[in-house]
Amino acid sequence: MAAIRPNKTTAMKTINFSLSVTLLSALVILMMTSQCSRQEVASPPRGHQNLALSIPSGLYYQRLPGDTNALEFTVDSILSGLNILITDNRQNFGMLKSRAQAKRLGRGSGGYALAIPALYQVSDSNGTIRFAFGQGGAEDSTAAAVVKVIFGSFEETGEKKVKYDPVVIQVADTQILDYTYNSVPPASTGARQFLHLSASNLNRAYITIDNHPARGRVMVCILDALSGQFLTLLNPKTDTAQFFATKKSVYIIPIIVPEPSGNFGLAIDSVFFSVGDPVVNGSIRVSEE
Repeated sequence: MAAIRPNKTTAMKTINFSLSVTLLSALVILMMTSQCSRQEVASPPRGHQNLALSIPSGLYYQRLPGDTNALEFTVDSILSGLNILITDNRQNFGMLKSRAQAKRLGRGSGGYALAIPALYQVSDSNGTIRFAFGQGGAEDSTAAAVVKVIFGSFEETGEKKVKYDPVVIQVADTQILDYTYNSVPPASTGARQFLHLSASNLNRAYITIDNHPARGRVMVCILDALSGQFLTLLNPKTDTAQFFATKKSVYIIPIIVPEPSGNFGLAIDSVFFSVGDPVVNGSIRVSEE
């Protein structure tokens, strides 16, 4: 019996079907790859924001465990005006606010800790808005940081052209105070402990801080609110006047410089967050197991 040979039309249909299957497979693989890449930094839950902050590495504590080990951050001491933020820079976040509170990260995940004094008071005196952070966090029970802002037609300040690896933190929308040139100081900041300042070309923000050694080691970072890019840093222990004028919307974040004990070889490290000469605003214990 003679073999039946497929005609030209049948062969073309077979080729077209094979191409369709190949293209469909490639599309599925592309979609899966895209989905995996998006999961590198998990999407925040509704009502939260993931902030990728490009800040100098000396302002946060960082530790990389062994591939099979996990890090745990435990609060040993903390003032009420301090937030200690823990992140693995991908999908695991925590905000520690009380003694003995702990946050454990996944095995093999690097850990980062930032100590951020909480915004607690806003006042306006003849057009100068005063933002106080970290209640009772400096010597003589004064604020850990004070930032002053005037809106007007100021010449913009040059930005620092320095790029830093971002640290990703997660903050609830209800924890952010949005402030513009026509805002009225709230009677109470409540849960709004992070400052987002909205400036514009018509209403530029002229930003200064209180220079005072009692507030030493609290560096005030100013970051682009859209990109998280580092714009500048204001140091309270510098003798010369410091200011920053911008038309951008910015995050103004005071951060306490960490002082780690460096006992990595002992698997446990103690990290202190001290202000002034000094007032210990908080301390954490970092264990690896």
